Amino acid sequence: MKPQVSWEVVQSEPLLSDALYDELAAFLALAEPGSANTAEELRQFDEQRPAGQHHVLTLCRVNGSLIGVAETLVPRSHDKPGWYFLNLSLHPKQQSGHLPEKLFGSAESQLPSDRHVLLSGLTEGDWQEPILKARGFTELERMWNSTLDLQAFEPSKFQHHTERARAAGLSVLPFSEVADLNDEMQQRRLYQLMIDLLSDVPSGEPITPWPFETWLERILATADFDPSGFFVLLSPAGEWIGVCELYKPDPAKPGTLHQGLTGVKREWRGLGGAWLLKLTAAAWAKAKGWAAANTSNHTGNAAMLAINEEMGFVRERAWVRMQKLFV
Repeated sequence: MKPQVSWEVVQSEPLLSDALYDELAAFLALAEPGSANTAEELRQFDEQRPAGQHHVLTLCRVNGSLIGVAETLVPRSHDKPGWYFLNLSLHPKQQSGHLPEKLFGSAESQLPSDRHVLLSGLTEGDWQEPILKARGFTELERMWNSTLDLQAFEPSKFQHHTERARAAGLSVLPFSEVADLNDEMQQRRLYQLMIDLLSDVPSGEPITPWPFETWLERILATADFDPSGFFVLLSPAGEWIGVCELYKPDPAKPGTLHQGLTGVKREWRGLGGAWLLKLTAAAWAKAKGWAAANTSNHTGNAAMLAINEEMGFVRERAWVRMQKLFV
């Protein structure tokens, strides 16, 4: 019997059904095992999206079973007029033939008329790469993903770096010890520091800062934020001059914490502050019993990549962001 293929376009306004979130989570665990999300996490992500913002899913089923999903949405880090992001996911047995091209075409047809730039991301060598290149995408930037084995990590081997920073009067404390998480003035102080640091991080396209209220909802108010695992670098006078973020483990990598931004304000660099932040965070995670920590860095961020390499972070396949321009 010939397989019955069906297509459905869904606009998540305001949210999807519980049944569809469950179906998507189960499908993505199979199609993208390295980035699996639970149904509740998918829902929470959608709840953070501003009302009315573009978000469309194209679903492909064979004999009633979900085998392909294409998603177009506004990118969280590049929320600019006419900028959109595309996610393509297919069952491993369907990643060749005519379905990838058809899924891409269906998703692209759902983009608003103001489309100017379409972004997409993939791990180097994944099945999406030739599809995107054939449809006019070019590489915008790439990031190195890397993982540190915390149980094999020995912080004492790097004390010469921390001694240099401490000799300059720098210190590191968890956010829970330097500020009240519920104090808006302190929240805004941290927000401004994050904006300053992110504006100086190498990237193919400058990051669009979130409004304070959006940042508060997406970062401080989430279960991912642990103020005892979020470290602040302090100047001799007590100024906040850098951060190192640790978040809860990826569902696909139990026991592995994600390390987000590590950054130091430009005028305080060269004193070992980044080393002090990263070593403090790694020692804390090791003491808490975590197995590993993973992070990602732009290939142009030579200074941070060098620190990671010396610490023992092992590089994995690069994550590539691609873009297509519409004229």
